[in-house]
Amino acid sequence: MTEMDQFFEPLDSFKNDYQPAHQDNVSEYFEELVRKSGIDEEANRKTNEQLKEKDKEIFLKSKLNKKLRRLRVLVIVIIIIAIMTFIVSVQSLFTKDYMEGYTFSSTLIQAIVSAPIAVLLYLYLKKKTNNTIKSVGEDLKELNTKRQRLYDEAWRQMQPLNDLYTWGIENKLMEKTINWISFDDYFDSKRMEFFQKRFNLSDDLGKNTSILYVKSGEVMKNPFLITKAMNFEMISKAYHGSRVVSWQETVKVNGKSTVQTRTQTLHATLNRPAPNYWKTTGIIYGNEATPKLTFSRTPQVDIKASEKQLEKQVAKATKTMDKKEKKSMKNDTNFTAMGNTEFEALFHALDRNNEVEYRMLFSPLAQRQILKILTDKKIGFGDDWTYKKDKTLNYIFPNHMKDAKLSFSPSDFGAYDIDVARKYFNEANNTYFKNLYFGFAPVLALPLFHDTMPEAFKFEGTYLGNMSSWQHEYFSNEIDVNQLKHELSVTDNILKTKLIKTTPEHDEIAVTAYGFEGIKRVDYVSVRANNGHSYSVPVEWIEYLPVQKTSNVIIQNANVENSDASEKTIDYRNLFKIRIRY
Repeated sequence: MTEMDQFFEPLDSFKNDYQPAHQDNVSEYFEELVRKSGIDEEANRKTNEQLKEKDKEIFLKSKLNKKLRRLRVLVIVIIIIAIMTFIVSVQSLFTKDYMEGYTFSSTLIQAIVSAPIAVLLYLYLKKKTNNTIKSVGEDLKELNTKRQRLYDEAWRQMQPLNDLYTWGIENKLMEKTINWISFDDYFDSKRMEFFQKRFNLSDDLGKNTSILYVKSGEVMKNPFLITKAMNFEMISKAYHGSRVVSWQETVKVNGKSTVQTRTQTLHATLNRPAPNYWKTTGIIYGNEATPKLTFSRTPQVDIKASEKQLEKQVAKATKTMDKKEKKSMKNDTNFTAMGNTEFEALFHALDRNNEVEYRMLFSPLAQRQILKILTDKKIGFGDDWTYKKDKTLNYIFPNHMKDAKLSFSPSDFGAYDIDVARKYFNEANNTYFKNLYFGFAPVLALPLFHDTMPEAFKFEGTYLGNMSSWQHEYFSNEIDVNQLKHELSVTDNILKTKLIKTTPEHDEIAVTAYGFEGIKRVDYVSVRANNGHSYSVPVEWIEYLPVQKTSNVIIQNANVENSDASEKTIDYRNLFKIRIRY
């Protein structure tokens, strides 16, 4: 079986070929780094064992320290009680104002006993407890000093390995495992122009969306983008308030009139505009096959569903499609259900606009592979993806990528324990591989996409700037938002960029942060109580007023020196420096 043939079996290929191959590649890469670093693994393990022992000792000493401090508090409380008892007893003896139930003799005994108890406990506290607490405190200080030395030594032992980690390891390893994927260093202007001219992708996301992350590349010679975006909309938010009111009523009890007090809690609700923010993560894949076709689908298959439940779901969906088909015939619209009712029901792209291209794209082979992905419960993530096709652009939003880590920096892999480092490096890279692989799985299952490759594209340089506007937004969102947002902003911010000027060495952009100031308000809502009267119920709410701030940011090549030391500099993958001008 050739690798091109494997594309038609994305699920089985992952399990039998790609996953084990990638695990081997990741493991071999890490072991090669260890060999190259020359670190002494056994020495590091020994240091970390000593470090763990010190942590145990510190834990036990800290526990003892807490017990002793609680004991000291208890002793102090008892001393105070004994002193107060002595004082009260002595006063009673001289005033003959004995407490109820106490005689002169019992009060005298109480005074005689409480005094030495207070003295003895004070001496115990001063000589024993305080000294022990001081001694334990000194032990803790010494243990923490020794622990810090071991901790520093463990980092020193691992530093040669930590220094070898580079940007983009996760992508290089994925490229090694499968040769049909490649990643760009960054989303540049050429790639954006390619998307615009060939696939009609608009770089204008609108004022309510900002790119938090973007990675470009190619799958089967066709371009893709992995994106995470912050989205914003104004919604109506409900605010609630309450007030307790009371009144008196005259009622008859056993034939007699009596006045009773009634109480009632009144509730009020106000709806006011408020900003709502949410993140979306997805893949944009360009392919010129079926250039007129549009459709959309959302997850249909519950991973917990049994075969019987799926059969019922298919039967129900079949009836829906029959009705849609009959309606289509009457209205002379374009919908004809496929013979594979299971695929139709579970893929459920009933809003397609072109039956001919739909059947071209979803051949019998493609249908079988899509169904295997949708109903899978063991290998991948099952039906967890939304898919929208808009002519030559395919938008895939997998739920498993929402919170997935999309990139790694060298510091992510840095560790002071060789065993922890090895485990994390392997798990992180294998998880990353699985997340991306099954993000692309819906398009990998379509043979027509494999056979369609774009013609050569000549870059005309009509897109200004060294990098795309999406990359500009991504870089801007890497900056601490507190350095960009308006000082009155209390919400998340949508960052939008505008190119000011460009040179071969840098792009200068204006970054505008759009947020909201929050002003506390109180409105009073009239609410009728059970006594027939209306009362004003206070409802606190927040009025959100838009605020914005624009800053100039320079994104320059890493090899260009920064002449202004007052500017904030952020390094990106050793390729660029991001500078904020104040």
